[in-house]
Amino acid sequence: MQHTMIWLALAALLAGYAPAFTANGAVHGTGAAESVWPVARPEKLYIEGTMTVSSPSGGFEQSASFTAAVRGDTVLMTALGPFGIVVARVYAQPDSFLVVNYLQQTAIDGDPRSSRLNDLLPIPVRLDDILAIMKCMPPGIPSEYHTGEARVDGSALYTRRDSSTIEFALIDSTQRVIKQFQRKKSDGTPLLNVQYGNVKPVEGSENVPHRIKVRVNDGEHEVDVVYDEVTTQAPAIKGAALKVPRSFTRTSLR
Repeated sequence: MQHTMIWLALAALLAGYAPAFTANGAVHGTGAAESVWPVARPEKLYIEGTMTVSSPSGGFEQSASFTAAVRGDTVLMTALGPFGIVVARVYAQPDSFLVVNYLQQTAIDGDPRSSRLNDLLPIPVRLDDILAIMKCMPPGIPSEYHTGEARVDGSALYTRRDSSTIEFALIDSTQRVIKQFQRKKSDGTPLLNVQYGNVKPVEGSENVPHRIKVRVNDGEHEVDVVYDEVTTQAPAIKGAALKVPRSFTRTSLR
């Protein structure tokens, strides 16, 4: 459950960020124009969903359902166990977060930019990758991507590469959503594969993927996020949203 709580904390942090990856003009003269790049989310959201973190090769799997209220850059997320029992809550803003795990009687707070946060992640994915994954945006900025193959279904494949890896972003330019992102080593070895599906309209944002499936190191680790409901009717979030009981063990990541 601790691993899943860390992912939920990151999901809460990222839900609070409006995507910064909007294109201003073309990429390298022929790339993704603003009219086809994925759209930003609404400023207010209420989300109900489930998240599963697993390692098939290691026989590890944890799941939790959750709700999340998003108001601007502030998020309050609640993880639920059987019969709707609250097992954890997350309060997050761009410069701070607090995770309270009621089952394990622990709390983790800190700065999402802390390098120590990477040590707690259940799978080997960089924080900036998770930022992009949960925002349904390709990692990096549009100007780094080159236009590739256009397809008959209205999608286009964009690529970027460095000395050791090549990345592919498949974007539906009609719905303005990302369909898939892949990262491979230069020899073709899969490193990261993210598939987005179940695209539905949400008020204030034309289309939003309601399912995100992540495979790391050719399936060595997996994360599956499903949004059962997404609306713009987000409740107000009070400043003192969470309190940590004195008996809880507390860790700070600053």
